[in-house]
Amino acid sequence: MDDALDSTAYKSLETGTLTVAQAGQPPTTAPYAMRRLGLDDLAAVFTVQQYVHGALEEPSLFYPGTRELLSECLSDRGLVVGTFVGGRLVGFRSIFYPGPSADNFGHDIGLHGDALDQVAYLDRTAVEPAYRGNRLQIRMTTHAIRLATEIRPCVHLFSTVAPTNFASMKDKFTAEMQVVRTTRKYLDYWRHLFYRNLVSPLGINATTAAKVSGDNFATQLDLVEERGYVAYGIERCGANAPMISFARPGRPIRPR
Repeated sequence: MDDALDSTAYKSLETGTLTVAQAGQPPTTAPYAMRRLGLDDLAAVFTVQQYVHGALEEPSLFYPGTRELLSECLSDRGLVVGTFVGGRLVGFRSIFYPGPSADNFGHDIGLHGDALDQVAYLDRTAVEPAYRGNRLQIRMTTHAIRLATEIRPCVHLFSTVAPTNFASMKDKFTAEMQVVRTTRKYLDYWRHLFYRNLVSPLGINATTAAKVSGDNFATQLDLVEERGYVAYGIERCGANAPMISFARPGRPIRPR
């Protein structure tokens, strides 16, 4: 277990230049730095989360974490990767290790025993609106997954996404995750449960592939929960809702 909690212990993960798009102003550029965060970054993480949540047109798309949960992610029950511009945090991606708790998402696919200790969540991610369009979500996610596997044994990766949050779904598909359940979480909101086995990928049965409109939730729910399909990709279709790709998994996911 990595118990270095002070951010000064962590090296830079990535540097470069971002496009900054402030409302009502022409785009500019700014240098950025990405690194793992420490417990001394808690206040900045919480500030970014609250700002991003408050700016959403539909707040139910994002379920914010408590200070206690974010503190755990920054200490010995997870890790957080952050992006800084001008020394100020503008985005983060957190990973959480739930342990063998009753609310471990592993139970949703039939995991038990020691396997529950090998579960990690791609937990919260938030990027300030001015810095979106730079693929920061997936870049921070890539670093976070790599670090998660280096810090402790991690086989089962989970994340939840609102069925209408297509940008976040694309982030998970790019991270090679698949929707394996569609169920109610967080105060009874519908959520797609994304999963990736980091050791033995599920794959898909390409002969069963089908595409469903992103605004056809009933069919998505039926495919995943009643017919045992997984969702594995998403593509934009002009001004219309994106199309989501489904197929049966290449091997069984959970006991049925």
